[in-house]
Amino acid sequence: MKTACWLAIIDFRPDDVVAPAVVDGGGEHLVVWRSEQPPVPWAAKVDPRAVDPDGGPGRASLFDDVAVSQALINPPVGSS
Repeated sequence: MKTACWLAIIDFRPDDVVAPAVVDGGGEHLVVWRSEQPPVPWAAKVDPRAVDPDGGPGRASLFDDVAVSQALINPPVGSS
């Protein structure tokens, strides 16, 4: 069985992450761990194939658009 990958935004960069990225504008880090259990309670499970452990540190730009979030939760009528 493949080890799961977990993605989370945290306010420090731990040493045991697979793929770190600095989040623009916030001093936070978007990190990925390989672990059977989530390393922090708010970590999201991601497909291990989406992670390149040989890649260098990256930068992430995140935004929270309420309209996009709502469309993902409640797709518009007639969409499939």
